[in-house]
Amino acid sequence: KEMTTLRGGRNLARCGGGLFALLIFVLLQHSHTSFALFEDQAGVNDWTLSNIGQVEHVMFHPTKNAVAFVATRQGVLAALELGKATLAWRRVLPNEEQIDAIIYHDNDAIVTLRGKQIAMWSAKDGSKVWSTIVSEQFEDKSISYDGSNANVLQLPDIDEDGSKDVLVLSRGVVQALSGRDGKLLWFWPPKGDMTLASIHVSGEAQAQRIAWVAGTSPSSEVHFTGLNVQTGKTLQSRRTVQTSGSCIIQSGYVVCLNTQDSSLSYASFGQITLKRQPLADFFKASVHTPVIEKTSSNGIFIIRDDTASALLSIEDDKIRLLNHDKSGSLLTSSADIGGKQYVARVTVDKTHTRLEILDAGLNPVHSSSVSAYTAQQHGYPLKAYLLRSKSTKSEYRVLVFGQDHSIAVLNNEAQLWCREEALASISHTLSLDLPAETSLRAALQREFEHDASDGLLSSFVLRIRSEFTQLMHALQPLRNKLLGEPQVSQTTKPEDQDLALRRDRFGFRKLLVVATTTGKIFGLHSTDGSIAWSKYYAELEPVGLYLARGVASPPPQGYLVVKNAKNGHVSVLTLDLLTGEELAGAADLHSPVKQTSLLPLLTASHAHVLALIDTQNRLHIVPYSSDYVNQLAKSYPSVYFYLVDKPNNTIEGLGLPESSQFSNGASAEYPIALRLLWTVSFNPNHETIEAVAPPQPNEIVGSATLSRGEPPIVLRKYLNRNMVAVATVASGTYTNPSAASKKAFESSVNIYFVDTITGSILHHEYQRFSQAPVTLVQSENWVVCHFWNWKNHRYEINVMELFEKKMDWEDTPFSSWALPDLDVYSLTYAFPTGLRTIGVTSTARGITPKQLLLGLSSDRILAMDRRLLSARRPPKERYSADDKTEGIIPYQPRLPLIPTQVITYNKTITHLRQINTATTDLESTSAVFAYGLDLFYTRVTPTT
Repeated sequence: KEMTTLRGGRNLARCGGGLFALLIFVLLQHSHTSFALFEDQAGVNDWTLSNIGQVEHVMFHPTKNAVAFVATRQGVLAALELGKATLAWRRVLPNEEQIDAIIYHDNDAIVTLRGKQIAMWSAKDGSKVWSTIVSEQFEDKSISYDGSNANVLQLPDIDEDGSKDVLVLSRGVVQALSGRDGKLLWFWPPKGDMTLASIHVSGEAQAQRIAWVAGTSPSSEVHFTGLNVQTGKTLQSRRTVQTSGSCIIQSGYVVCLNTQDSSLSYASFGQITLKRQPLADFFKASVHTPVIEKTSSNGIFIIRDDTASALLSIEDDKIRLLNHDKSGSLLTSSADIGGKQYVARVTVDKTHTRLEILDAGLNPVHSSSVSAYTAQQHGYPLKAYLLRSKSTKSEYRVLVFGQDHSIAVLNNEAQLWCREEALASISHTLSLDLPAETSLRAALQREFEHDASDGLLSSFVLRIRSEFTQLMHALQPLRNKLLGEPQVSQTTKPEDQDLALRRDRFGFRKLLVVATTTGKIFGLHSTDGSIAWSKYYAELEPVGLYLARGVASPPPQGYLVVKNAKNGHVSVLTLDLLTGEELAGAADLHSPVKQTSLLPLLTASHAHVLALIDTQNRLHIVPYSSDYVNQLAKSYPSVYFYLVDKPNNTIEGLGLPESSQFSNGASAEYPIALRLLWTVSFNPNHETIEAVAPPQPNEIVGSATLSRGEPPIVLRKYLNRNMVAVATVASGTYTNPSAASKKAFESSVNIYFVDTITGSILHHEYQRFSQAPVTLVQSENWVVCHFWNWKNHRYEINVMELFEKKMDWEDTPFSSWALPDLDVYSLTYAFPTGLRTIGVTSTARGITPKQLLLGLSSDRILAMDRRLLSARRPPKERYSADDKTEGIIPYQPRLPLIPTQVITYNKTITHLRQINTATTDLESTSAVFAYGLDLFYTRVTPTT
């Protein structure tokens, strides 16, 4: 909402009508518009979707059946309410630090270990009780630790402070900490070249308990060391025989998979020798590439290959086969239901999920099928847990974590709920304008279907009929409101009952198509973020998403470019963006690609042609047709490509071969070889590419000039759709002349404006005493760059505006290949905070002044008027009447951070990565979609 407050209303009312109107006009012209939100307006035009990401660790409350504590790969610790799929609380760790281990503590708390830091959190609300850094005294700095062997166990109260203590294995050192405040009680470092792998506490009575530590040496020997739980002193030390392969620790046993002779070696803690058992005892056929995996159940592990899996248990010094099944079957941990112990076997295939409930002896008790959860939708399950229940009724619930990062709860017959956590890893998005109702589209289409020979009168009648239909359609909601009828158009046909996928009168309603790194694609309603459709492509990673055809030629069509995770080969999928269905078979390239983009070519169905450039600089086109190749041959002088290679610090320009050099045998198997036209290289030892800002896609410029003063002075904007802004960071050390023995550090940010047709550098801007992180955005004729000034210890924003020099176009010769003569205005401002990303509002006609949407380091979005970020703001002493007439604000070195202009108000978009905008039918309104770990959608109204 826009609110302008005028003070002194009573005094103004005493003046004459003309003076009153004049004063109102002056105040409106010079008042600063403030954007604010009343409490009851929160969530009306915006929505937020909070995610947690891919779950790595799961733990259940020992007494409460309705809560599960999870830790995710995105650095989130959360309490998940199992009855309604909501989060009781969520804590986001800094810098996306992953949690290595998690346990429940008897103090009604959660103990987490991440890297060197161990912390205790309240299980009720997620507040931190204490945190400490584990000792680094005996840490081997030469070893890289990935957290795979980290572990946390609960100990008895060895320091007698009324709280049970904690045993930690982290970064190769075993330590005992107080459960009350995290104080170090004792530590035990490994001796020699042993690398610790696991810890296990045995013994019933406190005085008899031993902390067993398992470790491996470079010679693949397994070491067992028994420690006194009270003091940390070594009680026993044993070494097993040599083994090879990967090992896991389960319930006090070490189990190793020997790939050389296809066997298992195992031993309990304290044994001297390893026992061996061949894999042939568990598999009906030979296994080729077996791997060993832990499960959530004590003493149960899995051996699996590409085709089958064997579920094994180790107990009483023996390995027993529990289940042998094809890939996609998973056994859960045991759970108490009605006072008895049960386990569940979850088998997922392409059509349904089969749940089998087994008793303690693995005898079948119940079997059911759930059709709402399939491998085609979610992939195969990675983890599954049978949930506890006090009820004796035959109702069973299973918590399933899918391959697509989804979290679902299934019961005997249905899917109770599902959280699509793949939305926490969005990589590509596009905004789709929705079509009008079928009847209205048909009326508009009939207007242009008449024969040209029918005459002018016939065309006029069809036009009047079309206008009348649109008028009746626009008045339909008013008629329904007056008559008290439901707000559904009477012209809606049965196929148009899903009004959520139909255009509203102002174009606010859209479909957000998002692709995630997990290979799952979603169509989201812009009204509330609900899922319209979803598709899962296992082992495929999206590398591009393009709108090939809009709703003007239904159905809207898009290209999804995916990369095979195994071989890196690329395929192109053609999708109906309204339903997610594939319109054509996948086009396989059988090679990796460096860049994808749309070509200025249209198919017979009015869809753009997609261009893909492989690693050998060859052009592939999808869909392929010899007609498209011939069109490219004719337009070769006007089609160019550029590639930015950050690892190699280069920018390359590529062009089509001349028409005479086009291969007559060009086909989908034999792509077009591109010519290398130019290269811009930066010395990687001194200068690295930090950020690249291409022009805004499909940007509409309302005016190509600026006019000021009397008589008017016209400034022509330099509008080059082929210009890209590149920011580099140059750093190094040099010897200070005043002190020859001391070396000084120097760093600067360079901004280059590169013409991607010729490879020419149009302008170079130099920012001394600056360094990364750098955030860059380009729009119309201006570029904004945000960076850190290490000398002044503050963030700064540099704004550059490009204009053409005044010239006599009739008498002055010029060439498109020559460097343009530009007037560049540049100003630098101090900014109070760091930025994660920058977006720019977009409107239907480009008339409304733009706003910059600044993604703050606090994960909020600030809308800043472009007038504040102008490169032409003069100092106060040079502020003129022409500047005031044009609306230019006097220069101030510091940019304000106005709380009422934070469009996310009291919400945060955790791990904010990108801000995208889209136009609506109202010129004053722009749609905003921001995503990171969370999603946020709203509408903004930039005004003058």
